[in-house]
Parts: sequence; structure tokens; C-alpha cells
Amino acid sequence: MNSKFHTVTVITKLDDEETEDERRVVDTVTFACTAPADAECRSYPNCDCEWFNWNDARTHDGEGHARVSGRECSLQGWFDNGNAVYEGDDSDDMRDDYVPAIDRTGHITTSWMDEWPQWEWATEEVAA
Repeated sequence: MNSKFHTVTVITKLDDEETEDERRVVDTVTFACTAPADAECRSYPNCDCEWFNWNDARTHDGEGHARVSGRECSLQGWFDNGNAVYEGDDSDDMRDDYVPAIDRTGHITTSWMDEWPQWEWATEEVAA
């Protein structure tokens, strides 16, 4: 999913500062969504279902649960719990979320891998 509404901020810090093991590490990864209430990422049923398929009118899921707008972004919890996985070319395979230790803020694109979201930095065209 390409979105001009989803951004990530990565903040790093020095670990083992002033020692021979000094290295930069990821301190925080913060996700933000500025999508309107009726956006796809903020419109889904108010149920505990892990997955849902929309009817043709996109008003209810296959179980009959109504689509509700104005909810928390569906990606927020994944990022808050460290379960969104970075998939860029510079990924760090020493971290569970693969986020490289580089300070950065920007728009992202997302896709789904099995049961979790993957993300990478968006190009300027996507963010516009």
C-alpha cells in the first residue's frame, strides 16, 4: 500500500560510547498516520477477527460485520509492538524488525508478508 499518510521516524543512539565496541543502534521507531477517518487503513469492522474479506459493496465483511470508519490506523498496533518488518535494501538482519541504525523520517509504503506488514521508505513520487 502506498500512502502519503503513513510516516516513520527512526531515532538512533550510540551504544557503548567511547569504547572499542561503540556503535550506533536503533533507539526508537515511531509510526504516524494522518489519514482521514474514512481512509482504508482506518475503516474496518469492530470485531476481533484477524482477517476479513469485504462484500462487493465494501460495507460488511464476509461474517456480516459492518465496516466502521474513524478507527485507529490498522498499522499502528503492528508498529507499536515492533511487529512491522522493514524490507529495504539496507535492512539490518541483526534486528528482528530489520530496521537499520540510521536517523530518518519519511513516508513509507507497506505490503503484507504472510501475517505481518512489511514496510520501506517511499519514493518522492509516492509521498506527493
